[in-house]
Amino acid sequence: MRGKSSAEHNLDLDKQSINELFQRSLIFRDSSQYFNFFSFIAKFTYYSHYNAMLIYLQNSEVEFFGSPGFWEREFSRKIKENARPYIALLPFGPCMLVYDIFDTEGKESPEEIIEKGIQGGVYRVNGHIPSNLMSDVVETANTWGISIKADFLRFNFGGYITAKIGNDEQ
Repeated sequence: MRGKSSAEHNLDLDKQSINELFQRSLIFRDSSQYFNFFSFIAKFTYYSHYNAMLIYLQNSEVEFFGSPGFWEREFSRKIKENARPYIALLPFGPCMLVYDIFDTEGKESPEEIIEKGIQGGVYRVNGHIPSNLMSDVVETANTWGISIKADFLRFNFGGYITAKIGNDEQ
């Protein structure tokens, strides 16, 4: 019996890759982890969703990533000496290294750049809501069975709405 053909070998590699991807997807044990995964991917509009997924699997805490050329061209930033690279796929090529904004240095801090907004800006709301108006909104929402909860969110995450089934008070 002969050895496997090149096509059979490639098919085996494809099956292994799909199996490994499936195995890694098992990290999502509950809906909040799944939600965090998709929130991470959604915030990166300048790279493919697949590349954002690759970065997430390497480090889910990456705030904003780009290649050394991107950081230099867009923000006049350099990669720090001991920065951790992440592997992403290069369109029509093999792969490239990308770096988190916190692994770069430049005139402005990473927080200042994020705060000003990247790729179209952060969805910021300007103005002030009087406390009595906010109290009325929360009270009215409660009469309709809607619970409002304030929570700290990441720099570029404006908020979310979710349905909760059950009567467990927090």
